[in-house]
Amino acid sequence: KLTNMENFSQTDKEDYHFKFKVLVCGDVHCGKTTFLDSLSQENGKMIDLEASEEISERTCLHMYNHFLFKATYWECPGKDRIIKFISNYALGSNIVIVMFDFTKRSSLEKAEKILKELEICDIPIKIL
Repeated sequence: KLTNMENFSQTDKEDYHFKFKVLVCGDVHCGKTTFLDSLSQENGKMIDLEASEEISERTCLHMYNHFLFKATYWECPGKDRIIKFISNYALGSNIVIVMFDFTKRSSLEKAEKILKELEICDIPIKIL
């Protein structure tokens, strides 16, 4: 249960209990950005957003049972040239979320390709 995220000052944002890196990847137009928007707007507070052509990175604070979690979400586009290097983006991640559009077979095939590329990474949690 989130409580009173508005009352945190700038110094509180660096005084967190846990820190996570989460990589979100998948086919284009499968809902990655919408998913991350809902996490940062409804279940936390976004404190930083950086975007380039290759990756979008947003840092959010989440509060649960009086513990402050700092999560950095890396969103990788589903372009083939990015997928070849997905294991590099996944380095240091605690969680990888691979998304796909279940109405398109090609989207599932791309998710399978991403999971294959991630096999060389030592990531504790992988979610499809």
